[in-house]
Amino acid sequence: MRATTIALLVLAIGISLALAGEARAYTVNLIYYTSRGLMDEYMRFLENGDIVQLIYSPDNVRDPPNIYNGMPTGDDVLWETTTIGGGGPGQFLDLFQYSSNLSGGHVYIRFFNAPIMGQVTYYGMSPLHTLSDLFGFDIWDITSGGLYLWTEYPFVVIPEPETWLTLLPAVMAGIFIYRKSRKKSTAPQQAPR
Repeated sequence: MRATTIALLVLAIGISLALAGEARAYTVNLIYYTSRGLMDEYMRFLENGDIVQLIYSPDNVRDPPNIYNGMPTGDDVLWETTTIGGGGPGQFLDLFQYSSNLSGGHVYIRFFNAPIMGQVTYYGMSPLHTLSDLFGFDIWDITSGGLYLWTEYPFVVIPEPETWLTLLPAVMAGIFIYRKSRKKSTAPQQAPR
């Protein structure tokens, strides 16, 4: 009986060690928030509705935003967009779920000083946060330790034309002006008397 129990125990340990490398992924709840308010370029708290992006960085580098639409560039991936609000001045609280396979990866937030991308003039970024997992939760206080973040990077969103049809009137006007100026330069001139 004792030999059978030991054999079953050894078999169970062997199976569990063999399956350890095949752990299934599960959902981790990232709760990210600010305990102190985020500020704009004038050291004023961001207003309710101002844009906040949660961005995943596979190479642990915070790439700059696209100047046309504020989206991440390089290999960075926008996970979620949220807004300031639901707390004190310049604060927010949000929840994002990710796969446990990404634990050890890095995320950061980028925040803008306007609620609409076309009105943005500055943006700020947080330091990188290492994704961790404690019983399915990852809690990140972006402004912990007295860290105050403000926008320090000038940013201008350049509107990108929706279609070439929006530029058609300008092209037509340019052609008209070019032809008119060309006719004046090639017209025969009368000799002075």
